[in-house]
Amino acid sequence: MIELPGYIFEKQLGHGGMAKVYLARHIGLDRLVAIKVLSKDLHGDESFSQRFIREARIVANLTHQNIITVHDVGVYNEFHYIAMEYLPGETLDDKIKKKMNGRQILNITK
Repeated sequence: MIELPGYIFEKQLGHGGMAKVYLARHIGLDRLVAIKVLSKDLHGDESFSQRFIREARIVANLTHQNIITVHDVGVYNEFHYIAMEYLPGETLDDKIKKKMNGRQILNITK
């Protein structure tokens, strides 16, 4: 697991082709956050790294009940990361794997 000043990493929540997501505790605020860390394979691609940080900054300026709040974004020891609001519960992947009726699928899509 990685280290990032100001955070205590608790466990990995998930991963994809571009990043891993960890559950961490923000030490100063004493709250749980989700931290998305760009894959080491991609941080060498400067244009991708810049786009990752730029998109995080754009999302950080958005406020809406259906958009996760971004708390922090940056680079530490070549790790590009986004610290964001943590919402416990099922992932979209968990929901997709369950048998759902049409109404449930429509509600998720909305």
